[in-house]
Amino acid sequence: MKKARKPSLVVEVDFGEEIGIKQSSAQITHYYNEESLKGKQIIGVCNFAEKNIAGVVSQVLILGSIDKEGKVILVHPSQKSKNGLPIA
Repeated sequence: MKKARKPSLVVEVDFGEEIGIKQSSAQITHYYNEESLKGKQIIGVCNFAEKNIAGVVSQVLILGSIDKEGKVILVHPSQKSKNGLPIA
């Protein structure tokens, strides 16, 4: 995403039939690119208010841990699961 202060990717996440596809601006470019994210399941929070980030409407918060250097490592299910399941 060119307008962002920090390198970001615009990511579309499928949360299943009930919620649908949501978009996010994610600062995850250190370890991930568009190709490596295709088909990858992630964990995200989609009940926050939408935010406009550098001209992109971000509808979901993609969860990740942040290492010592500030690089984000995505949190994801340890097993393949159905898209859109609630998290606990």
